[in-house]
Amino acid sequence: MKDAREKLLWVIENAQEAIKHIDNNAKRLAVGKIDEIEFDSTESKWILINKVIDEEGKL
Repeated sequence: MKDAREKLLWVIENAQEAIKHIDNNAKRLAVGKIDEIEFDSTESKWILINKVIDEEGKL
């Protein structure tokens, strides 16, 4: 039973950390600090995309 409880606590802690990252990225997206957010499932990480437009209006 103790092992199951420890695993559950580990899952909860990781979920809380993931929620913090999602919340921070959503805030950055909302204020324009980043332009897009993508999730790379092959590496299990979020990719933050900043699109920079040059003087001619090209990305």
